[in-house]
Amino acid sequence: MLEQEPNSKIQEFSAHIRDGLCQGPGKKWINPMFFYDKNGSYLFDQICLQPEYYLTRIEIEILKRYSKDIASNLKCTSVSMIEFGSGSSLKTRIILEQLFSYGIRVMYFPIDISNTALTSSVKRLSSEFKHMDIVGISSEYLKGLRKISSLIDASDRIPKKKIMFFMGSSIGNFEPSKTKAFLKSVRNYMQTDTEDNLFISFDLDKNSHMLELAYNDRAGLTSKFNLNLLNRINNELGGTFNISNFAHHSWYNKSKKRIEMYIVSKYDQKVLISDLGKTITLKRNERIHTENSYKYSIEQINHLAKNSGLVVENNYLDANEWFDLVALSKP
Repeated sequence: MLEQEPNSKIQEFSAHIRDGLCQGPGKKWINPMFFYDKNGSYLFDQICLQPEYYLTRIEIEILKRYSKDIASNLKCTSVSMIEFGSGSSLKTRIILEQLFSYGIRVMYFPIDISNTALTSSVKRLSSEFKHMDIVGISSEYLKGLRKISSLIDASDRIPKKKIMFFMGSSIGNFEPSKTKAFLKSVRNYMQTDTEDNLFISFDLDKNSHMLELAYNDRAGLTSKFNLNLLNRINNELGGTFNISNFAHHSWYNKSKKRIEMYIVSKYDQKVLISDLGKTITLKRNERIHTENSYKYSIEQINHLAKNSGLVVENNYLDANEWFDLVALSKP
């Protein structure tokens, strides 16, 4: 089953693009949550298969190694599993299989802003796990969590214990202040009587060359993924971007410990977005900021958890300590 927020996705996209692109030189931006239309979701799945993109590969290794420990520590017979941004559900499947092996009944609630990605995920998992109830929520994360919490409170059929997953190191796309605010908001929906759990993956700070390769793969898929934002504006908002007039650029900002990703204008140019009634002026080499991806240390993660009112129960690390799946609880 798929439930969608009543607000128009096109109106939301339109409002964000107006706010982000109708800015002066050096201040233009596009929110990374809009990467994932149908083509964007496909391209990201292909990026995850590239040898340079270590994140998915290592996170899967961590889940295969520690999912038994995660499931055994839940000590329950049924759970509501909530996932922020389920994507292709490859990693989700590892967790689900382990929960079922312990005889735990699962009701699964994926939340995703991309209706395309969510529909695909729900369809795929419904065919694999026919005995599992799935309610997909097409929404921003906190709106979706609020809705799911209301559903849980209102029904005796839905398991009260919540286990929440935010994988893919997508937490790194938040600005640090917003990360803390997000965790505090999630904490408000966690119940101590049911011992709710939160699992978040963080990409750890490491060699800058390795980081930059992950966002500049040799096959050029990250470039296509980034520039697809312009295709989406063309397709959905009547944009007139000539994609060949733009380039992908990403680099590691050591002082801020983050990958920064941009779309760069190759020329002085003007682009009409007819549905907005706006013409966007771009100078040669002007950048449109599309994503930050913050990298953390374990000390930073522990500090963030403490300041958000959460307790780190475990750090599930790979052998090289490049990636951390953090188990959190509410004290």
